[in-house]
Amino acid sequence: MTDMRRNVIIALAACAAALVSFLFDGVAGYVPQSAGMSAAAQAGSSIGNGIFLGAAAVVLYIVGRSSNKDIIKDLGSRAFIAVIASGALTHILKAAFERPRPAHATEGMTALLNNPSFFDFTGRFNSLPSGHTVTAFAFTYVATRHFPRLAPV
Repeated sequence: MTDMRRNVIIALAACAAALVSFLFDGVAGYVPQSAGMSAAAQAGSSIGNGIFLGAAAVVLYIVGRSSNKDIIKDLGSRAFIAVIASGALTHILKAAFERPRPAHATEGMTALLNNPSFFDFTGRFNSLPSGHTVTAFAFTYVATRHFPRLAPV
């Protein structure tokens, strides 16, 4: 498969995923919750947290340095920089571009239209981009650049 064809397929899959997620925005706030599902969501959330990923990057750096494996040491240092940079960029984007959470779209959109601002430092609409998603993607990108066999595509 050529690179161009693969890129088109990936782009179409991403558009389809975005469309499907948009269709489910209306029901996102009404999904029944249970203790088990909440615990699983919390565990997944903690793995995507920038503090966890930053600590993982530091551990990789220390392991690489102590075992004299430059590739792991380099991965740890670059992943740490990627987590810090992506977290900072995410906070700037959240302040600059307000977007209510999908489950609160009606109330949030009304409040946003009644009181718009260019930079929202109150945190009223800290929905997108997701900090967990951006930092996890940055960490994963650096990891797959160092170990291409880990890449999903």
